[in-house]
Amino acid sequence: MSTVYESCTTDYLTEFDNYVDHSYCQTFTPQVSHTMTSVKLYVRRKGTIGNVTIGIYATSGGHLTGSALTSVAIDGSGWATSPAWKEWTFTTPIFLTASTKYAIRMEESTFDVDNCPYWGVAYKAGAGPYANGNAESYDGESWTGLTTYDFYFEDRGHTPPVDIVTNKILVAAGNNEIWYEDLDTAAGTMTELTAANADVDTSDQLVIFSAFQKAFVVNGSNLKIADFANTKIATTDVGSHPPDRGNILTGGTSTASMVVDYVTSVTADAACTVYGYRTTTATFSSGETVTGIDDDGNTISFATSAAETAPPHWYDWTPYGNDTTNYGSMPSEAYLGCRYRGRCVLSGDTTHPHQWYMSKIAVPFTWKYDSTDPLTAVAGQNADAGEIGDIVKALIPYGDDFLVFGCADSIHILDGDPAAAGSIDEIDNSTGMFGAQAWCKDGQGNLYFFGSGGLYRMAGGRSKPENISIQHLPKWIDDWALDPSLHRVVLSYDPFRNGIIISKTPLVSGTNLNYFYDLRTEGFYPETYPDECAIYSSVNYNTNSSSLRGLIVGGKDGYIRYFDDSAKDDDAGASGDTAISSYVSLPLIRLAEADDMEGKLTSVTFVLAGGASSGDFGDTDGISYEFHVADDAETCLENIRDGETARESGTLSGTGRKNRIRKRVRGRWLGIKLYNSTATQTWAINLISGEVRPAGRIK
Repeated sequence: MSTVYESCTTDYLTEFDNYVDHSYCQTFTPQVSHTMTSVKLYVRRKGTIGNVTIGIYATSGGHLTGSALTSVAIDGSGWATSPAWKEWTFTTPIFLTASTKYAIRMEESTFDVDNCPYWGVAYKAGAGPYANGNAESYDGESWTGLTTYDFYFEDRGHTPPVDIVTNKILVAAGNNEIWYEDLDTAAGTMTELTAANADVDTSDQLVIFSAFQKAFVVNGSNLKIADFANTKIATTDVGSHPPDRGNILTGGTSTASMVVDYVTSVTADAACTVYGYRTTTATFSSGETVTGIDDDGNTISFATSAAETAPPHWYDWTPYGNDTTNYGSMPSEAYLGCRYRGRCVLSGDTTHPHQWYMSKIAVPFTWKYDSTDPLTAVAGQNADAGEIGDIVKALIPYGDDFLVFGCADSIHILDGDPAAAGSIDEIDNSTGMFGAQAWCKDGQGNLYFFGSGGLYRMAGGRSKPENISIQHLPKWIDDWALDPSLHRVVLSYDPFRNGIIISKTPLVSGTNLNYFYDLRTEGFYPETYPDECAIYSSVNYNTNSSSLRGLIVGGKDGYIRYFDDSAKDDDAGASGDTAISSYVSLPLIRLAEADDMEGKLTSVTFVLAGGASSGDFGDTDGISYEFHVADDAETCLENIRDGETARESGTLSGTGRKNRIRKRVRGRWLGIKLYNSTATQTWAINLISGEVRPAGRIK
C-alpha cells in the first residue's frame, strides 16, 4: 500500500484548463527520500479528450527543465465534467531525493481550448497552501511561478528498505598511545584517543580485542576500555541509590534517555561517571536532574555536573562500579585476552600463568562466580573444565565452538561453555606456541602457529599439530635462535596472496627475518623488510571500505602499512622509500644425463612480462640474470646463495620477447638467478627457453 509523501489538498479555488498554448506544472520538494510509484491529481474534462500524460521532471533555478524523468498516460475520455481524483501509476517508478525540487506536468499536444483537461487549483494569499513548491505557467518559452497558487496533487510511493549498516573501526596502539579510525573524517583516517595518552605501555606486551562495540585493551596491570557506543554523563553526587546496570535514566529538562551500561562507583552520594546507550535524539544537559528506578525499586536521582559527552571514551576496565563484593574480582594482571561465547576471556597473569578467567556472558563488568546462574562468570579454579597445567601463551577462539589454549609446551582445547558441561582436552603434550601473536588462521579455518619445531598446522583448528616446515627448513629453530625476552614472532595470513608471513623481529632493533609460506605451492620464501617496517603486529581488516580491506601490519616506527602490488619501492617512513631487492633461483637444470658427462648451454631466450598481457604484474622495468654451473647440484645452489661470481651475466630491459642470448656455458649442473635491486623498478617474467647440447666428459 502506497504512502502519501507530498500533497496539496486544502484551500481549493477552481480548475485551470491545460492545452498546448496554456500549460501548467506543480513543483514539489520531498522531505523524505522515497520511490514515487504514482501521482494523484484532482481533474475533470471539457469536451472530448484522449490520453492525458503526466510526467515528473527535474528543475533548475526552481523551474521545470529538460525531458521527463518518468511519465505515464491514461485515457481521459471517460472522465466526468466535474472534478474528481485520478491516479497515474508509473510503469517505471522514480526515486526522489529529499530536499530536491521536482515538477509534475500534465500535457497533450492535441488539446485545445474547447477539448482539454482541467486541473484543480488552490489559492492562499501571500503564499500558496503547499509550502515546498508552487504552481507554474508556461508561455511557450519559459516557466513563471504562480506563488499564491498550488495545484491539487498527491505524491505517492514507498520508502525503500533500509539495511542496518555496521561500521568496523580500526583501533591501534603505538608509542604509548591509542589511535582509532575516525569515520566522521574518512575511512582509513586515524585519530588519537587523547585520553589514553601514556595510559598504556606499548613497550610491554599488549593485546586488543573487540566486544560489545568496545575495544578491550589488555596490557599487564593496564586493563582498559575504548568505548565507541556509550554516552557519558557525570555527577558530583550520585545520590543514595546509584543506578544498576540496565536501569533507564531520563533527564528532567532535556527528556533524554539512556540505558545504563557501566558506572565508576556504586558508593552512595559519591562522584560518579555513568556510561550508557542513549535511546533518544535529545541529549543530556548540564545541571539537569536525572531520574530512574533501580533494581530494588528505589528512586534514582542526581544532578549532572556537565553536559553529556559523546563517544569514544577511555576508562579503566573494572568490575561494575568497582564493586568487588557484588560483581567479583578481575585478575590484577593479564597479558592475553579474547572474546569467546559472549564472554571476555583473560589469561597471562605472571603470578598464575596457567590460569584463565571469563566474565559473565554479555556482561564484561561481572566476574563473580554464581553456581545457580547458567551465564555466570567462571575461572579455571571454579569450573568443571578445570585449570591448565601449563603456561598459557595464546588464546585462539573459534566462534562459539571451541577455544584453543596455546601453551609453552602443549596445546589444549576448551569445547563448549565451561559453565555448561564444557571440557578442556589436551591435543598435544610436546608442542608449544611461541607467543600471543605467533598464530593465524587461513581462509578455510586452518590454524597455523610457530612453535617448538617450526611452523605447524592444525586442520580446522582442532586436529593434532602437523609440522609442515621440517622437510623444508630442518634447522629453522637453530637458525633463528629465538629468545622470548628479545624477539617477537608474528604470523600474518594474507588472503590476497594466499600465503602466510612468519616474522621474527627483535623488539629493540627491528632487524627482521621473515618467510612467506605460499599455501598454493607449499614453498617457503625468505624476505626481509626495512627495520622501520618490521612487523610487530598484524590483522586482517575486513572493513566496509573495499579499498582498505586486507592484511595490514604495524611497524616498528608506529606506522600502519599494507602490501601494495603497484608500489615499486618499500615505504620506510621517515627514512624515505627504499629499493626492493628481489631475486629468484630457478630449479637447477641437469645439463647431461650420464654422471660423468657435461652439457653445454648454447642459447637462451627471455620473454619479459609487460604490455596488455601483463595483468596485475605491470610492465617489467629491468631484470638481471646470472648463469652458475658446478659439478654437483649442492655446490651450484651454494654458489648462488653465497653470491659467487657467475659464469655469465647480463641485464635486460623493456617488455616482451628479447633477442636470443648466445653465450656458451658448459658444466654438469646449471643454475639461473634472476634479480633486480634498482629503486623504482619492478620485474616479472613470462618464459625462459634455451638450447642444450652434449659437451663431453667431465674434465
